[in-house]
Amino acid sequence: LPTLSRREVACRITRGELLVLHPPLVYRVPRAWLDLHPGGPHAILHYVGRDASCEIEAYHTARTVQERMARWVVAKVDVDDSDLGEGWRDMTPPIQLGKWPVPIPTITAPTTTIAATAAAPDVLTIDMVDPPLRPEDYEHLPLTPAYQAHLRRSVKRLYAGIQSKGLDTPPRFLAGYGPSLVIYTTLALFSIWCYRRAVVSHSTFDYILAAVCLGAFYHQVTFVVHDAGHTALTGSWLIDRLWGIALGDFLGGLSVGWWADNHNVHHLVTNAPEHDPDIQHLPFFAISTRFFESVRSTYYNRLVAFDGFAKFFLPHQHKLYYLIMCFARFNLFALAYTFLLTRWPGRRSPLFKLRILELVGIAFFWAWFGGIVLRGIDTAAHRWLYVIVTFAVTSPLHVQLSIPRGSLELLESHPHRQLRTTMDISCPTYLDFLHGGLNFQTPHHFFPRIPRFRFRAVAKEIEQWLKEGEGIRYKKMTFVEGNRSVLGVLRDVAQQVELLAKVAEKDAKGELHH
Repeated sequence: LPTLSRREVACRITRGELLVLHPPLVYRVPRAWLDLHPGGPHAILHYVGRDASCEIEAYHTARTVQERMARWVVAKVDVDDSDLGEGWRDMTPPIQLGKWPVPIPTITAPTTTIAATAAAPDVLTIDMVDPPLRPEDYEHLPLTPAYQAHLRRSVKRLYAGIQSKGLDTPPRFLAGYGPSLVIYTTLALFSIWCYRRAVVSHSTFDYILAAVCLGAFYHQVTFVVHDAGHTALTGSWLIDRLWGIALGDFLGGLSVGWWADNHNVHHLVTNAPEHDPDIQHLPFFAISTRFFESVRSTYYNRLVAFDGFAKFFLPHQHKLYYLIMCFARFNLFALAYTFLLTRWPGRRSPLFKLRILELVGIAFFWAWFGGIVLRGIDTAAHRWLYVIVTFAVTSPLHVQLSIPRGSLELLESHPHRQLRTTMDISCPTYLDFLHGGLNFQTPHHFFPRIPRFRFRAVAKEIEQWLKEGEGIRYKKMTFVEGNRSVLGVLRDVAQQVELLAKVAEKDAKGELHH
């Protein structure tokens, strides 16, 4: 294999090649694979020119890495991967520069000069891909290349230890789900019983009780869909995806394909305002002042605008947080259906046939939920009450939103980013089912394919690794503290929006003195 210099890697990226590094190997991902990749195109695009070794090993089986991905190896890079080495310093992916697809300058006349071409604003240059990054310009954190390379090596040793204990192996079918299945079945049967009783009695209370049980059923089953989306049910991507479609699309009316595509990006660029769709909630919520600049979403390929409605709404976001969350499922429907209809995978992709199946599942859901359940309710008022209560109960129970603390994306490694942007919710073992495993955000973000019933054991491994090997405290909060943290972030941002409005008002009146 040829050895590429840093400049050669940058040059090839500026020509449109998708080079992803698993040092010392360099993968050249075919553009056609973007439409075929089970994890979605953005999972690849955000790692062009970057060391993706931790992410590749966390999201893929050893067989996939060693056999299937080996066909894309085109070169090596000469990096110092010793205990004191700095490893590979990440480049800026073109998508994060707003330049994807990579623009190629058009030569329209022989008189076009090199200077004119270089000055063109739509041309991708080596300096854009490989800018000088200085950790001292950011937070007072150990963001040096040497420390980040050390963390990558260290977390790989941690993962090897977890593998040696069998904590990452797929469980037997339904292993660990025994108590949960009892809960799911009880909620479903009780919801049906209350609904049938309400249809006869026309009792508002019975309708509310039926809706609460159905909402609780959806809330719990959503965790299984989450497991399936991460291939954490059986370890088979296809089998888990089919389970996800059965539960998510046919029973819940949401798209597991949309969720997996969206959620994978969230895991890989966690809490990056321009790139993480899970925190792009304008005009209703903003958890970072970066949104005041109207960021352009690389996921949705549109402007997330800080417009007049956002300026009106955001000062009250911390007061209306729980109320808005009661209606969040309506927004999920809109996002899921837009994705299904507008972002089709390639015809050769395994996702193409699954997309057809998902559309059938959505139609089936509205046939039974709308055509049978809602139609059987006596009045429009009761129908709306039933829908709103059902969806309100499905509001996310884990509200441990993390605080983005500056643009550290290209400076930090995968383990450092996950430690910085996640926190666990401490609770007794017997309450784990309420959170569906998502109270263990750190182990889940470190190793997304690990089954949730092993998160508690993996969390202990990570805590010991941090304490003994890295001298870092494992972040945990109670559920109440987590809520306070989220509301505190929302309140801080809301107060800054109010301050901006007051300054703008005084400036308009000429009351500001410069």
